Amino acid sequence: MFQYNPYDNGSKRLITLCTQDLISWLHKTAVFQKHGTGEFKSIPFEADAVQICTIGNDPAVIHLEIQSEGDKNMEQRLLEYNTLAYRYHGHPVLSYVIYLRTGGKRFTPPLVRVSPDGEEILRFHYKTIELGKMRCEELFEKNLPGLLPLIPLTENGARREVIEQIITLLTTNDDIQ
Repeated sequence: MFQYNPYDNGSKRLITLCTQDLISWLHKTAVFQKHGTGEFKSIPFEADAVQICTIGNDPAVIHLEIQSEGDKNMEQRLLEYNTLAYRYHGHPVLSYVIYLRTGGKRFTPPLVRVSPDGEEILRFHYKTIELGKMRCEELFEKNLPGLLPLIPLTENGARREVIEQIITLLTTNDDIQ
C-alpha cells in the first residue's frame, strides 16, 4: 500500500534542479545526460517453477527454468525472477537453469555487472545443469524416479537399452503415480 512521504516531493525537486551536482557527488566522473523515468511498470513474469522448501531448518525458494536451447536473455530473466521471488516470498532464492539439449549460447555463472569505470556493481549466482553433457548413470545413481524422464536427454541416454531400463523401473516402481 502506498504511503505518503512528505520528503519525496522536495527530494525529487532537488534532484531535478541540481542533477549534475548530485551525480558528481555520488560518482566524480559521471556526466548527466538526461532524466530517466523512476516509474517502473511491472511486466508479467512467469517462471517455470518456484518451489518453497527448507534447507536445514531455514525456509528457501528453489527457482527453476527449463530451456530446450540457449537464450541470450537467460541471465537477465534469472536475475529478475530471483529478485521477484525473493520480494514475494521473503526467503533466499536459489536459481537453476536446466538445458535439455546442447547447443546455443550458454552463460557461465555468476552474472557480473560492471560500471563503465570497472567497479563491480552486481554479482548474481545461479546454477546451470546441461543434461546433454551428463552421463545417464549420474541420474540413475540418484535413484529418484522423477528424474527418469530426463535420462534420454543425457549424453548417452538415447539408447535402446537405457530406454528399456527406464521402462522397467517405471513399471516396477509402486511409488510412481
